[in-house]
Amino acid sequence: MRLTIARKLSIAFGVVLALMVAVALLGVVSLNRASAVAEEITESQVVMQGLDRSLEYLLWERVELGRVWSRGETEHVARAEEIRAEFDAAWQVVQTHRGEEYASMMDAIEREHELYGGLLKEAAAIFEANPNDLAAVLTKVGEADDFFYRTLEPATELLRQEEQARVQQTQASLRASVNRMVAVATAAGVIALIAGAAAAYAISRGISRAASQLSLAADRISRGDLDVPIEVKTGDEMETLAESIERMRTSLKAAIERMRRRQAVA
Repeated sequence: MRLTIARKLSIAFGVVLALMVAVALLGVVSLNRASAVAEEITESQVVMQGLDRSLEYLLWERVELGRVWSRGETEHVARAEEIRAEFDAAWQVVQTHRGEEYASMMDAIEREHELYGGLLKEAAAIFEANPNDLAAVLTKVGEADDFFYRTLEPATELLRQEEQARVQQTQASLRASVNRMVAVATAAGVIALIAGAAAAYAISRGISRAASQLSLAADRISRGDLDVPIEVKTGDEMETLAESIERMRTSLKAAIERMRRRQAVA
């Protein structure tokens, strides 16, 4: 099967185009991956922010209750309740995003929340029973503070570290994916460039060599050399042209031979 020059060029262009499309698809895949990773990182930031705020709200609640117990400023009770509601909202954010993945850790932290809240309630009960027994109130508050800093805060920080490690792993995965995409895209681009240049060179060289051979053959035929070989095997229009010239040479040679035989007979 012969391929025309135009078809050869089309095939070469198609190969280059296919490689370019492959690079574009890799770019789309990489972009989708980057978008997914960005969403994961944003979610992790929301979780870590929720963990940080949960600890802050517990501390602020403790401060407001301390003002009630140490100074008798009962108006701070309402503010402490508001802060507790804000804590519940912050913790609910964490629960929504990571309640299933860190179920055991979060269950343990929630039990510690209950224990810590129970100690504060005991301090409140002591204060309500005897507002003047500040020493007993402070003793119970000290137990709550000790539990917070020794148990609750480290457990929450451990969960935060787990989330931070998750972010770092996600970022590392993204960097590796981008590096692979860049390497593959670069390789595909280089291959496309080489393939395009090689195809163009091969086609142009085939045409120029065939044209040179046909020009030389035509020149020799014009000088009367009818035995010149015409062998062009390019598989395209140049080979068809060579076959036409070869048939013309053969016919011309045969005609000359017939004329010579007739002259010899005469």
